[in-house]
Amino acid sequence: MGVERDPSRLSGHVVVCNVNDKVCAIVDQLRNDPLAGVVDVVLIVQDAKLWSSNPSWHPSESGDGAVLTVFGCPAENDVLRRASISRARAAIILADPAHGALADARSALIGISIERENPQVHTVMELLLSVNRSHLRATAVDEVVCVGELSEKLLSQSV
Repeated sequence: MGVERDPSRLSGHVVVCNVNDKVCAIVDQLRNDPLAGVVDVVLIVQDAKLWSSNPSWHPSESGDGAVLTVFGCPAENDVLRRASISRARAAIILADPAHGALADARSALIGISIERENPQVHTVMELLLSVNRSHLRATAVDEVVCVGELSEKLLSQSV
């Protein structure tokens, strides 16, 4: 995917940890934002079988910016280093569908690992259950987007 094949050469890129049905739309949005310019994206995929069995999740190969894939657990420092997290401008942590009810806990662990490797990176985490929000106060994750709260807030804002 993309032009650049070596994540170690990237700087100012966005690292997306975990893959689910939202990853394609997120990457397309990142790569087509006229204000951001060209954005390179590194996907950290923990479950290669899940990734290969869901081709609809794969971002388009056309467009500006590279899209690279690093396989491994995004909570492990060596995997984050292979994704050049130390030079990334942002990280997005998606809920891993393979972890079900424990997805929020796994995402929090990934957030802690990312912030330890690069405290300056802007980290955004997808939270599935709003009851888990209070547990994230102890982490350095910059923003939490709770899927369960989105529809209620959008509806109230629309009124």
